[in-house]
Amino acid sequence: MISIPTSLPDDETLRRGLASILGTDDTGNRQPGFSVLGREYNEYSSTYPSEIVSCRMEDGRMLHLHCKYSKELELKGHRKGIIHEARVYQHILQESTSKTPRYYGIYNDLRQGNTWLVLEHIDNALRVYGSENGLLHAARWLGNFHRENTKHLTTYSILEKYDAKYYLKWARQTKSFISPSQKNPIWLDDLCDNYQEAINLLLSTEQTIIHAEFYPKNILIKDENVYPIDWESASIASGELDLAALTEGWPEPMAKQCVTEYQKYRWPEGAPASFREILSVARIHWQLRWLGDNPICSENKKRWRLKNLLHEGQQLGLI
Repeated sequence: MISIPTSLPDDETLRRGLASILGTDDTGNRQPGFSVLGREYNEYSSTYPSEIVSCRMEDGRMLHLHCKYSKELELKGHRKGIIHEARVYQHILQESTSKTPRYYGIYNDLRQGNTWLVLEHIDNALRVYGSENGLLHAARWLGNFHRENTKHLTTYSILEKYDAKYYLKWARQTKSFISPSQKNPIWLDDLCDNYQEAINLLLSTEQTIIHAEFYPKNILIKDENVYPIDWESASIASGELDLAALTEGWPEPMAKQCVTEYQKYRWPEGAPASFREILSVARIHWQLRWLGDNPICSENKKRWRLKNLLHEGQQLGLI
């Protein structure tokens, strides 16, 4: 018996669920049987517990699967849950020319009340953390992905399209959470009140499919190939939002290189004249997004985000 955390299914439940997913191929043909050879808890699990499962098919093929588990069928807020993520993989990412982990399927474990998402595990892949080359590869991948997915957006009915109400929600919550009793900066009210005009820039620019949490922790890289993961927040919005997330917190020279690489791959013919301004608005969004997400925020993080918010707000003349 393989020792596993109690938050994951037992061996027999795992075998039964995987048999449901691996039993047929994409065309409905019966697949050969399989054996589970090993299980390893994923130390990078975040919103949901997950594990890496090694299987050997009867025909000798080895499969390494990333299995993600959730008791929540849907989540409120910016994260939309495993079912949404599965639909993104199945109906959007698998049709894309950009590299993403293979989607195997989804399974509803009625006994435990869990929903599983089963994907390809990318062996020996690394997170982009601390890797300048990896960051540049991610910027190129992102530009290409956004360029490819600006067309036929109306066919992606599973995706939420960000509107003014969505953006303003985070500004309103930021004002509420950072109250005057907490030494609310005198400029914050002005910035939030003037944010509507800036939002119009995000809404008027070319929209595309965005990851919506395109931070280095959600990006794997192997042999210069980029594999973004955790697509549960995928939506339709300005692509600059993803670029702002990717470059957040990096030294300015590195961030500028990423921006340049993104532009080359997103707009080979040249970026729109409003690009820099829109990117600044996108950076404001992320500060408001995190400040307005949770009233309980460490003072260090709060000060850091308020400092960034002040800088971008002054650049745009919102303060």
